Amino acid sequence: MLLFGWVLICFCGILSPIEISAQTSYDGEIDITVLMQQASESFDLEQEDAIILYDNEEQLWLTDKKKYRKVHRIVWIGKSWGIGHFADHRIPIDYENEIINVKTLRTYRDEKWWDSDTTAIVETLPGALRTAYDYATIREMMLLHDGVELPCILEWAYSIEDKDSFRRGVDGIWIFEKDVPVIKSSFSFGIPTKSKPYVFVSKEVGEEQIRAKVSPPALSGSKSKIPNSKSKFQAATELDIYTYEMEMIPALPTPHTADPAANSPHIEWSTWKNWDKLGKNVRKTFESAMVLDSVLRDSLELLIEDAFSMNDRVKRIASFVSRSPRYVNYP
Repeated sequence: MLLFGWVLICFCGILSPIEISAQTSYDGEIDITVLMQQASESFDLEQEDAIILYDNEEQLWLTDKKKYRKVHRIVWIGKSWGIGHFADHRIPIDYENEIINVKTLRTYRDEKWWDSDTTAIVETLPGALRTAYDYATIREMMLLHDGVELPCILEWAYSIEDKDSFRRGVDGIWIFEKDVPVIKSSFSFGIPTKSKPYVFVSKEVGEEQIRAKVSPPALSGSKSKIPNSKSKFQAATELDIYTYEMEMIPALPTPHTADPAANSPHIEWSTWKNWDKLGKNVRKTFESAMVLDSVLRDSLELLIEDAFSMNDRVKRIASFVSRSPRYVNYP
């Protein structure tokens, strides 16, 4: 009985909230010790599956019409559910148009950080796209945390930037509530100076704070830096950075609604001048995809080359169209 009690005490000790001191994020900008202290004071760690200590995203729209996106998250894991939701990441990326740069992928346990090596960063083709040749450039970069045990802290950060200028505008939405509580959430977007973005801020979020003008560093030669960013850009230009922050955010209520933004604090932003401009861009993209490519055109010509009448041609084409489309279930 005494032996069982000793084992139980040791087991509970292993599952107790992680002890962490004098620790900062990979870039030295975030004090993880303070965030863990706030988490323990505001939430019952014994009851929580996981807590997002730091949830940050930055999106920049440069004057050369290139988009840059940086994601940085730090998550405390308390139960196996948290491992299933946060230990492995699938990052969609269009390799024809974008570049991904993994800045950190590490795990804190046993009072030290364990960095995942290159074998934990794996490029894969999404299974849902294996027969969709139109999406052959889409990949998923899998980021896998090494050394995950309960409890632990996971930190990952990566950036995705455009190779060339292929966008006419950008827009997005940031929802502060997540599936688990969040200690600190920060979202920012940058646009060229004197531009006038469309911004909607839900009432739960304070007024935007516009930082001073900053200059994205050139690919070479420039010493200027974007706040909280180590990446470099090909275009040097001035941007206005709009930053929005919230702290001590409870988990997104369950069951989830079809539109989480309907009842959750969020930011909506866009560089489009109006709905008409956005609509024209969507229509142009859609119409360009309606043009037959050479492969499909050759297939149709081969299909109808021996048709004996116009009616036969129509039937063959209709049959081909009815059986050829494939449903692609991919975000």
